[in-house]
Amino acid sequence: MLAKTKESASELTRLIYLLSNIVVKDDVTAEEYSLEQSYIKELLSESSVSTMTFLLQNRQLGIIDDKTALLFSDVLEGYVSDGQQRIPLPIDKISNQ
Repeated sequence: MLAKTKESASELTRLIYLLSNIVVKDDVTAEEYSLEQSYIKELLSESSVSTMTFLLQNRQLGIIDDKTALLFSDVLEGYVSDGQQRIPLPIDKISNQ
């Protein structure tokens, strides 16, 4: 179970980094927009939210480091970071679909 949880944490971290690279752009292509929406849907899925919450509440297990904890906290609060600032997730785009 621990290995699966570590794998999930790695996948979520990867999605967050990919999403943050798209969200910071002023002009996104249709393909990037589609990717952005799929990443957001995945990150906000019940399973992903549950995993991030579990990992944050159980930091003593040592599965995630401080940087990953900050990434997860930001997403759970509706943000991604570009390394300098927190950017609101474009969640409203999803709810309109």
